[in-house]
Amino acid sequence: MEADARALLSDLDGYRERATTGVAIADSASIANYCNDSSAAGLSAHLKSLKLDAAAASMRELQSSLQSQTKSEDVGLIAADLELAAQALNTLIAEFPQWKRKTVTDPRPRRSNAEATSISEEGLMLASDEGPVLIQWTKFSTNPEALNKLFYKRLDRDWTQPERRGVALILNIAATLNAADVITSAFSTPKKLKEKSSAEMIGLFDSAEDWSPKEESIAETRAAAAYLVKAIEYAAASEFGAAESSLRYVLEEFPTSLLVMIISDGTAKGDKATSSEPSPVSEDSKNSAEAPASPNPPAPPNGE
Repeated sequence: MEADARALLSDLDGYRERATTGVAIADSASIANYCNDSSAAGLSAHLKSLKLDAAAASMRELQSSLQSQTKSEDVGLIAADLELAAQALNTLIAEFPQWKRKTVTDPRPRRSNAEATSISEEGLMLASDEGPVLIQWTKFSTNPEALNKLFYKRLDRDWTQPERRGVALILNIAATLNAADVITSAFSTPKKLKEKSSAEMIGLFDSAEDWSPKEESIAETRAAAAYLVKAIEYAAASEFGAAESSLRYVLEEFPTSLLVMIISDGTAKGDKATSSEPSPVSEDSKNSAEAPASPNPPAPPNGE
């Protein structure tokens, strides 16, 4: 026992590092169990149905179960964003009688505007020739443009600054869900992701940034989406070393972005994370699918 104690004391820093790493791995798995869960109880389902109160409550519960202070703080920040977004949506619902106008964009394909007759946690009730029809929030949740029109100058008063942040975070959720669908599909067939489609996908974050410029969580998610697109482009060109390096960079630099949390299963492998940017790709590695490469991250959208 004395020998074991001496061995522990002689390698205390190493033991602490291994223990900390173990805790971080366990916490990452716990986070993925909720964030990457495709069931009705998972984060994606909560976001797609705009059950933002439920998503925030689940994040707070998850936060309380984590052992790593860093992971707990990261999850806490996301929970706070979800709480702010939930408050903005709840305000829109509560102040329906005072809406300046009741005409809204019908988010369903090949539909135009319609008159809203009521609103609830389930969605919008729209007037139609066949009578009122419920348009569930799932029809809005991947459509930032329709959501933007729903919130824009809707109340009989100005949105407060905290409310504007909440609206921005709702639009960020919508853009993120859209990006997650596009990117996960492109992972299996990278050559099908066209430049126009990826540009349109990144552009969906514009309205969120208009509501609350310089919002860090929105900027991070947009940047993560741009870097993931770059990785897919490398894969489509058979530059697999560069693609892997880009993916690794996203996991290291934006581990707490909403997009990464949704699409990551918590089992990332490889060297310890670093915060340094990948160096530019050499001409040799550009010409070899076998050679490892470290791509230069794409410039942030809009030159920011």
